[in-house]
Amino acid sequence: RCPFCSYAVIMESKSDSVFHCKSPACGKESCRWCKEPSHIPLRCDEVEKKSEKDMRCFIEEKMTEALVRKCWKCKRNFFKVEGCNHMTCSCGAEMCYLCGKRLARGKYMEHFGQDKPCKLTTNTKAYNRKKVVEAGKAAFLEYQEDHPEVHNLELKFNPLGNGQRKKNKRTTKSKRKRKRK
Repeated sequence: RCPFCSYAVIMESKSDSVFHCKSPACGKESCRWCKEPSHIPLRCDEVEKKSEKDMRCFIEEKMTEALVRKCWKCKRNFFKVEGCNHMTCSCGAEMCYLCGKRLARGKYMEHFGQDKPCKLTTNTKAYNRKKVVEAGKAAFLEYQEDHPEVHNLELKFNPLGNGQRKKNKRTTKSKRKRKRK
């Protein structure tokens, strides 16, 4: 039976994995085993289902939002790779990378310092990593709360990195051999 319409047929070969719907209104090809659209040459367990993709994309979007800043003046997106937390946009607007506060031109040191709300310098890599992971975890929980049907869903391609499939043992062994040489 076609998973996309009511067309049914007895398949002659048990080895044929793809169901070709002969209904003129449908005509779709689907996997005989998992009922998803045909995914040849991938195995069923290698295919990301729509619910997984939707959840992964939601998490990735929230993780990106945690990394990207928007200029308060021209609305241009940017992110910091290194340097101090005093940001100057190409439009001339100045702001703090950490809290996003607008800074007065040339008077940015009033915002940064020992007794001030933000430090002028931070470990950008560690700061960005922390913010992205926090956003990803929060997005994961938010998505599960908004979509109870995916509560026990395990992502094949998890942007948070936990729960990912193990590497192919053969690949790992050959990499170790190359490293020793």
